[in-house]
Amino acid sequence: MTVGDVVEAGAVTTPVARPNYIGVREAMGRALKAFLENADFLVYGADDPQDTEFKLKNVMPRWPLPDEELSYPSASIVEIKGTAQDSHSMTPTMLEETWGEFDHLIGSTMDENKTVLWKEAEAATSFQVDFWTELDPDREAIEGALPAIFSPGDGRYGVMIEGPELYYSRTVRATLEDTHFDDDSVTSYRHERRLRCVVRCECDIVSLRMAQSIVTPRTPLTVIDPNDPPEEV
Repeated sequence: MTVGDVVEAGAVTTPVARPNYIGVREAMGRALKAFLENADFLVYGADDPQDTEFKLKNVMPRWPLPDEELSYPSASIVEIKGTAQDSHSMTPTMLEETWGEFDHLIGSTMDENKTVLWKEAEAATSFQVDFWTELDPDREAIEGALPAIFSPGDGRYGVMIEGPELYYSRTVRATLEDTHFDDDSVTSYRHERRLRCVVRCECDIVSLRMAQSIVTPRTPLTVIDPNDPPEEV
């Protein structure tokens, strides 16, 4: 062995089947972006008397450029700070339910399963989500809808979103943590109404590895009933 080689006393090496094409932070951002693109918002009609339903025209995975002309209403998603990674247990865990599910990604055509996902840790990060509108009713509609959108059921606070296929469709949990209006002289001059939010996302950190069957050795046992002695030869 040489300096820098990995030393794992007594451990079984599990080779990586292929490297991840995107990281967990990118996977969470893409899941949140797709989720917001599908969200419906309702503007109160008042004396109209019809309410008006709308979707966001654009959801950007970045901060808008200074000279960029936005299509209202839109949203932007940026990471507030680094992505925290915490070990979920004493050792990485093989996700047995994924045994053979992603064999096709390495070109396996045999019946024998070759891959399985391993969960190494858990990731959590907070995204700043800005909603850009030009009308107060649109901003109010977005603010009013967000709590229900991010809590669709009574099972838990937050919403469970399917992640991108490039990250094995791992589930992302998104939780709305903060909302507030963010107006200043610049936005007022541009007739812009901004709603700023903080969304916390959590997801498993996984890698696709070669599957290794674990065969438990079996020792045959012969049980003799003392009330039924063996026959004499």
